Amino acid sequence: MGMWQPIRFFMARNTGLYFLTPYDANKIPVVFVHGMDSTALDFKPLIDKLDNSKYQAWVLNYPSAVSLPLISKGLANMIHKEMVENKVKNIHIVAHSMGGLVVEDYLNQCAEGNNCQNILSFTSISSPFSGVASAKSGVEYSPVVMPAWRDLNPESEFIRTLFNERSNKPPHLLLFGYDGKGAINVESNDGVIDLSSQLRQEAQQQATKVMGFNEGHVSILSSDTIYQEIEAFWQSYEH
Repeated sequence: MGMWQPIRFFMARNTGLYFLTPYDANKIPVVFVHGMDSTALDFKPLIDKLDNSKYQAWVLNYPSAVSLPLISKGLANMIHKEMVENKVKNIHIVAHSMGGLVVEDYLNQCAEGNNCQNILSFTSISSPFSGVASAKSGVEYSPVVMPAWRDLNPESEFIRTLFNERSNKPPHLLLFGYDGKGAINVESNDGVIDLSSQLRQEAQQQATKVMGFNEGHVSILSSDTIYQEIEAFWQSYEH
């Protein structure tokens, strides 16, 4: 519904930032942001590995067909609301695929307002930071064009301006996959996203740490090694 019936998705009130357990002021929230044509269920393997004595999972649910700036602004509003109402001091953010672009755009907004202090870290997993070529084809040839495709077009203004030189963004762990078995694309990829897009130069330059794994676009979320690396990264920046 979120991909092909976004208005119906909104009308059904499916959009929101959801707590998977009652809020606990003694635990650090981890916000999970899914990608296109997907849901937070993709993160179940990672969420199941969370140390529940220390972390609590929050998941963003949104219609992935709408424009990415609209989604990022909604994320900004929802995180700000929870920080104020629950007096949240620190959070981690984990995003998969297109979700990484949503979060990067959100971080541009909070960095511009110097409001990123409560975000301990940002982890992107298999994100197409240079856009997706098929989105450009969809914009050019599809009889119905979803707004998100326009933003994912490698030639779009959204992609062109996604990265800036602000130094007050949170530490960024950039994880990418390269197991493209069965993909018809001749470029190196994870079965869905080209390595050239996952490893956009500006993204690497901004990232605190970059790591690659022999995993596919979805299987990377089930890797025990991935979670170990993410948790170790979190602990490096927790006060």
